[in-house]
Amino acid sequence: MSNKYDHHLLIIPEDEANRQIMTGFNTHLDVNSRRIQVEPVAGGWKKALEVFKSDHVAAMVKYDKRHVLILIDLDEHIERLEEAKEYIPENLRERVFVMGCLDEPERVRSAIGTSKEELGESLAEACLRGRGEVWQNAMLAHNQEELARMKSTICRHLRSE
Repeated sequence: MSNKYDHHLLIIPEDEANRQIMTGFNTHLDVNSRRIQVEPVAGGWKKALEVFKSDHVAAMVKYDKRHVLILIDLDEHIERLEEAKEYIPENLRERVFVMGCLDEPERVRSAIGTSKEELGESLAEACLRGRGEVWQNAMLAHNQEELARMKSTICRHLRSE
């Protein structure tokens, strides 16, 4: 990541599959990868939230242009999104996004017929250009509100210069 004082996105992946999705996002030709930092795999959805809380909340207060994307598996528990959002302090909710596949990314990948990296590329397309048909799929459609928030806040800052 180039400069903590510029707009940037820190990504906390729950597992290796989610990290691979973000690899696809980060390697999209129109994404400025210098403004993205992918953290190590957290090892579970609750651990991802705990890592956010213990390691990143204080830094978000210090670096007001930092945004965080926590990428989790919902394991067919849609209520997990709301539970996850409760980990986010009220004063930071505008800059923290929680997204995830309705099931595990491996099952979503096979249902859609795309690789995890291609899924990440389609997230970049949706973020940067508003074109993300894959994100209309039933396994991902619940992310539309978070995706819209990302588009209105951080996405424009992630474009290649």
